[in-house]
Amino acid sequence: MTLLNSLHRVHLVRWNLKLAFFATATIFIHLLIYSSFGQNAALIGTLRTKLLNGEPNTGRGHNTHSTYQVGNDNFIQVALRSMFRDSLPITAERFVSPTGKVYSLKEQPRFTESLGNDLLILDVETRPLHGNGQILNGRPLNLDDATFDTMSRLDHYMYARTHGYDYKLVKAHEIDLKGSYTKVPAMQKLLRDYKFVVFLDGDTLFPYPHIPFEWLMNLWGVTDETLIAMPEDVNEAWSYDSRGGLILNSGFIVVQQSARTHELLDAWATCPQETRYNGCAKYKDDWPKEQYTFSNWVRYDFNRSDEVIAIPCTHAMGYPGATHGGDICHGELMTHYTTAKGETSAAVQRSIMQYIIREVHQQFHQEYDKVVVDEVEG
Repeated sequence: MTLLNSLHRVHLVRWNLKLAFFATATIFIHLLIYSSFGQNAALIGTLRTKLLNGEPNTGRGHNTHSTYQVGNDNFIQVALRSMFRDSLPITAERFVSPTGKVYSLKEQPRFTESLGNDLLILDVETRPLHGNGQILNGRPLNLDDATFDTMSRLDHYMYARTHGYDYKLVKAHEIDLKGSYTKVPAMQKLLRDYKFVVFLDGDTLFPYPHIPFEWLMNLWGVTDETLIAMPEDVNEAWSYDSRGGLILNSGFIVVQQSARTHELLDAWATCPQETRYNGCAKYKDDWPKEQYTFSNWVRYDFNRSDEVIAIPCTHAMGYPGATHGGDICHGELMTHYTTAKGETSAAVQRSIMQYIIREVHQQFHQEYDKVVVDEVEG
């Protein structure tokens, strides 16, 4: 009977862990959706404060061999806590990826403290977003219906909230500029209120949400003189400007507050008017629009040392398994699903689950003596 009882407990614990695993993902994504539009802002704000402060959920004692407290009843709070707790230090000398690849700072870090709400994570969209599975639809989100851009924007929102940055989704109006070009005046307007604005396309993700953005800027060598940073595009025939330079991809943009940055953004936004650059009007509506106008004209006007940072393609372009561009751009630190947008949703779920499954594993070992049963002879 002792063996049967033990096996029965193992069965129950396994089911509890499985249910908690999926419940955590669903509840967390729902909290992100509702809190981003104010419906549960107080709830997630209180939850985040408790998680960051390590406030206990029950009266149980703290286990010295674990980073959380005992019991399935507080599993969801514990799993979420790991996402806020395990951030890479801003001044860390290196980051080692799960595959063992090492990314090391080449110089002493310029950024040593969090920028907090002086940094804005920005999404810009001109299309309606209220349909089934879209982010502005207030109904509970079904993961099977969620569009790729809904999942990516929840990823952006989660990242901002994790590190204390501001987040905005701008519903842009197409007046003089259309589609993706509207990101440029949006950045220009919002930069007045921030030290940094970080724009991301709807297929660009943070694969490691625990890495603070200040650490990435340290890695990429952003200085006081930097106006803008963008990743090199993949090495393909269409990825070069008229001077033979590899263009920079506008799916991920970092801009820093300064008078000269505003001059750059103004030159970029007004390029199709041809008051400054001849031939630019063609790309007001034609692909690759703002991406080509920046690389073909604007960057050559703003070419002082460190003004334009070209982020390595291997760091911030492409996605795992991508074969274009010489098979070297796999989105190692920022993932851009340019030609594989259908993989975006699964990638967001993986980025969340990597933290949750770690907590499941730790909880399993905390209950090792209860759930692991040696085979009994006879």
